[in-house]
Amino acid sequence: MTSEDLDQLVTAMRANAVSSMIVEAPELTLRLVLPDGSTGPVNAAPPSVPEPARIPVRSPGIGTFSPRGLEDGLEPIAMDRAVINGEILGYVAQGSARHAVIAPVAGTLVGELPGTGRITGYGDILMTLEVRP
Repeated sequence: MTSEDLDQLVTAMRANAVSSMIVEAPELTLRLVLPDGSTGPVNAAPPSVPEPARIPVRSPGIGTFSPRGLEDGLEPIAMDRAVINGEILGYVAQGSARHAVIAPVAGTLVGELPGTGRITGYGDILMTLEVRP
């Protein structure tokens, strides 16, 4: 057995996460033991973690924004909070008409909440939801 043979054997052991091996031949017994943590694919790229998607929460109408929890009896909304699809996040009011701002998907609120009384147009982005794949 040559040193190249041994190198190939150790490389194959690491690539296949084999930590020990015994090779027996009529005139030879070889026991290979790799140190802990030395197995696994050689020169492999780290596993990729998919980037979370960012979904905008848009204004349902023209008016002034108020976050949930001011006058509706609901728990106030906060950033970095998980929300479910269809959950009320706030309101856009024009005169006496008030339209609920609804989470379009389940996710986590990221960024900043718009200020109370912010004037908004139809379709303006009010908040952003981060959705993990």
